[in-house]
Amino acid sequence: MANPVPNKSDGNANRTPVKWTAYSASGAIEIDDEVVLLTKAGVGTMTLAASTNPDMNGLEMTVTSTTAQAHTVTVALGFNATATTLVKATFGGAIGDSMILRAYAGSWYVAGVTNVTFGTA
Repeated sequence: MANPVPNKSDGNANRTPVKWTAYSASGAIEIDDEVVLLTKAGVGTMTLAASTNPDMNGLEMTVTSTTAQAHTVTVALGFNATATTLVKATFGGAIGDSMILRAYAGSWYVAGVTNVTFGTA
């Protein structure tokens, strides 16, 4: 079997390690995480600050629940730059519920979801 680690001399691109964090308690999600794992045994109540504009444009963040809980993630400026209408993401309560977010112009845009709904706080 070939070595799965990219090698500079074999023509494959080097991959930078992905910044990820597992959150076992409610609190603030670091805005420079690329992978967020919600691991709290009970319902986690998370907050996510606005992306730094323009420094973070293009950053993709995947938030995934590893526990069967209805975790919430709240952003003050709203997902998809909606201000007050879509400020809270609520996970459906199943392991593997997830959302993919992309940073642009100080907001988090929803690029994909699995069993996550959005609404007011």
